[in-house]
Amino acid sequence: MTYKSILVHIDDSKRNAARLDFAIDMANAHKAHLTGIYVLRAPTAVLYAEGGMPVEFYEKEAAATQDLANSAKAKFEKRLAKEGLSFEWRQSQGDHAEIVSTNARYADITIMGQTDLDDTSSSTPPDLAELVALSSGRPILTVPFAGDFKFGTPHIMVAWNGSREATRAVHDTLPLLQSAKKVTVLVVSQKKEAEGHGEQPGADIALYLARHGVKAEAHFVVAPHESSAGHRFSLPKIDVGGEVLSRAADFGADMIVMGAYGHSRLRELVLGGVTHHVFRHMTVPIVVSH
Repeated sequence: MTYKSILVHIDDSKRNAARLDFAIDMANAHKAHLTGIYVLRAPTAVLYAEGGMPVEFYEKEAAATQDLANSAKAKFEKRLAKEGLSFEWRQSQGDHAEIVSTNARYADITIMGQTDLDDTSSSTPPDLAELVALSSGRPILTVPFAGDFKFGTPHIMVAWNGSREATRAVHDTLPLLQSAKKVTVLVVSQKKEAEGHGEQPGADIALYLARHGVKAEAHFVVAPHESSAGHRFSLPKIDVGGEVLSRAADFGADMIVMGAYGHSRLRELVLGGVTHHVFRHMTVPIVVSH
C-alpha cells in the first residue's frame, strides 16, 4: 500500500526548501506524483481617507506578488527536474485555507509546514495547517519549523484514544505505518480504568495493525489530573497534549500520528485542547486526520 498522489504547500518562508526536500523524499519512496500548491498574496486593502490607493500602487503590488510566485515556481521546477518524479505546479489567489484544502482533496496526503511566527518573509496564515486538517478531509503531515527532518523509515508513535478522528488517522497513514521501522501505540487516559479501550488498552488497535503487516507495541498511560474535589494525585498536573509530546520524546519517536479534534468553517477554527497544544509545540513531524 502506497501513496500515489502527494501535495506539498509551497510558500516564501525560510523553511520552504527543507519542506520540499521532505516531500520529494517521500514522493520518491512511494513513487508518487508530487503537486506543489502556491497561494498568491491577497491584494492590500489599505485605503486613503478620501478614496482608494492610486492605480499604480496596485499594479506595482500585483507585479511584485507575481514575481514571488514565478520565483517559487522556478525553484520548484528546478529542484524537481533533478528527480525522476511526475510533478506539477498549481497556483491561485484567494482564501489561503480554502485553496489548499480544495487541492488537498485530490491528494492522498498533504505536506505542510508549522508556521514560524518570527518569520516575516512568509504570508502564510499561522493556523493554516490546522485549518486545512479540519477542512480538507485528507491527512495532513506537518513539518516543524525548528529542526532538521528527513523522510525515511521513521519510528512512528500513534496517539490512540479510540475516537473517530484517531481511527481515521490510523487508516489514512497505513502506507507510512507499514514502512516504519517501529510503531508505538500510546493510549493516554485521565482515568485509571481507560473506559472504552477494553481490558488491555491499545491491544485492539495493535491487533488491527498487525493484520495489515504492522507490528506495534502498545503503551497505556494515565495522565495525572486534578480531581473534582480539588485533590491532586501525587504527580503534577499535565495536559494530554503535553503527555503525547513528552512520551514521543521518551520513546524516541520520529513522527506522531493522531486524530485532529475540532471543527472548522474555513474562516473559523476551533481546535480541541490536545490538537492545539501539539500543533503549537510539535518537535517532530505530525500527521493528523479529522
